[in-house]
Amino acid sequence: MKKHLLFYFIVASLFFSACGGGSSSSTASNDGNLPPNATSPSLPDSVRFLEQSSFGPTEDSIAAVRQKGFEQFLNEQFSVKAQGYANLPNALSPVAIVGEQPANCKYDGVEASAVSQCYRDNFSIFTMQTRFFQNALTQPDQLRQRVAWALSQILVVSGKVIFQAQPMQAYQNILYDNAFGNYRDILYKVTLSPVMGSYLNMVNNSKPGGNQKPNENYARELLQLFSIGKVKLNLDGSPVIESGVPKPTYSQTEIEGFAYVFTGWTYPTLPGQQTKFYSPFYYVGDMAIVPKEHATTAKTLLNGVTLPANQTPEKDLNDAIDNVFNHPNVGPFIGKLLIQQLVTSNPSAEYVARVSTVFNNNGQGIRGDLKAVVRAILLDAEARGDSKTDVAYGHLKEPALYLLNVLRAAGAKSDGAVLRYFLFIMDQDIFVPPSVFNYY
Repeated sequence: MKKHLLFYFIVASLFFSACGGGSSSSTASNDGNLPPNATSPSLPDSVRFLEQSSFGPTEDSIAAVRQKGFEQFLNEQFSVKAQGYANLPNALSPVAIVGEQPANCKYDGVEASAVSQCYRDNFSIFTMQTRFFQNALTQPDQLRQRVAWALSQILVVSGKVIFQAQPMQAYQNILYDNAFGNYRDILYKVTLSPVMGSYLNMVNNSKPGGNQKPNENYARELLQLFSIGKVKLNLDGSPVIESGVPKPTYSQTEIEGFAYVFTGWTYPTLPGQQTKFYSPFYYVGDMAIVPKEHATTAKTLLNGVTLPANQTPEKDLNDAIDNVFNHPNVGPFIGKLLIQQLVTSNPSAEYVARVSTVFNNNGQGIRGDLKAVVRAILLDAEARGDSKTDVAYGHLKEPALYLLNVLRAAGAKSDGAVLRYFLFIMDQDIFVPPSVFNYY
């Protein structure tokens, strides 16, 4: 009976948090310090903490949090071995797809349903989607999974373009492996990912010539969505106002400068082949550089920085990533997005400022330390507390979180196939957002 009552309590709390909650708390102030019960958390706050730091509380995880306290529980989660998306079908090759049909799925004398299943299991994103649910339901690295899922909704690629499991596996593992790493490393690795290169047109982006100019798509989204946003921000995420209007972070000049930086890169080189521009589709490893296709002119970047002419492509790329990463907007922009993904859609300015401060310096002089940022987000007084009464607190749970929360509370297991279908009909097809702006 006790277990049944706890299950109903969890499900009821999940429903309540999906509908909202408040930013005032019976046990926590807004000064950024941990509430008094941080080392022996209450049942309600333990459930809320696990909603924020995992794909849903279970009886065992609630007991662990209450016994160990938030800090020890987080420390253990930071050290749990990453599961990732290993051992998925490796059927992708440059000649695996002929037109729209998989060449190695036999047709003669084979029922159409078997051909369809062969395609689904070897040449589509299906196996990535089902592995997502298997991991989320049962694997122990819950915090890493949850942060990686949050990052995937910030640094977006989509199965609408990258529709096979192996490329998407490689990309999502970047976020998975670096969820507790440094945000600069993520920006660099994502920039060189052939999946991102294919999705936002950096791959085979050639230097200017004649009437042709470099493609600006990745340059624009790197700034607008992945790092600094369109307007300059104060530490607390509020816009910097100049002459009565928000001050922009960049202009077309800077977009063109970054677009010129991102020239000369092509798909990774096929085994046994030589690197050449307009290489065929291949997603194993980082994009390869063809130096003669890289623009060697000077390039204007953020905050008045100009890269000198005739630098190597690698030097241009690293300087450009450093220029973006060290912009003062990155802390409040990315910090607020992570707060919104993990805790609440409408964090206070003070909450954002506290997290931004940690992003800027983890206490040891390191900028961009995501482990420190995640810790700051989850242990902040605004995230903790037994009772939330402000109607602006919390967030409406996306279908994936809500479904997984309920299933984990019930101790459910699944191969993920039917869950992938449920999310599809709920308009959150996993790893297939409609655009670079994500699902919503």
